[in-house]
Amino acid sequence: MKYQFVADHRQAYPITVMCRVLDVSVSGYYAWCKREPSRHSREDAQLAEQVKVAFQANRCVYGSPARRRPPTGLLHHTDRGSTYTGESYQALLRHAGMVTSMSRTADCYDNAAMESFFHSFKGECLESQSFQTRAQARSATFEYIETFYNRTRRHSTLHYVSPLVHEQLMC
Repeated sequence: MKYQFVADHRQAYPITVMCRVLDVSVSGYYAWCKREPSRHSREDAQLAEQVKVAFQANRCVYGSPARRRPPTGLLHHTDRGSTYTGESYQALLRHAGMVTSMSRTADCYDNAAMESFFHSFKGECLESQSFQTRAQARSATFEYIETFYNRTRRHSTLHYVSPLVHEQLMC
C-alpha cells in the first residue's frame, strides 16, 4: 500500500523523500515496481473488469464501482416499526443529515412501493437524460419500464429477480 502511494504521487514528490517519510526503502520500492502482480491482484483486476461490464450493460445501475453517499436532506421514509422509531436509529439518521418521514399509525395504504419505484425511475432513467419533447419522454419512460424495469432489473422484494422472471416462476 505504501509503495502504491509512492507510485501514485511520484510526479508530485521525490521518490526518496516519500520513501523516507513512509519508512520504506527506495530499493524495495523499485523492486516492487518490477514485480509481477500477485495472483490476488490479477483476480481483483478481472473482477473489476466484470463489474465494469455489468455496470455498463445494465444502464449503469448494477455493479457501480463507487459507493454513493446520499446528499444532506435525503427523505428517509419508513413505517412506524420499533426499529425505525428507536432513538439510536433516529440519531443515526440525524447524524447523516437525513429527514425522517413516517406513515401514519395503522395506515395500510402507505405508498412506499410507489415511492421506491419513482426513486428508481428518477435515478435510473430521468436524471441521465434530457428530453426535448414529451414524445421523447414518453418513449424513454416506456422503454425503461417495459424493457428494463420489468424484464431486466432485479428487485429485492422479488428475491433479486425481475418481475418477468418472478411471474414465470409463479406459473
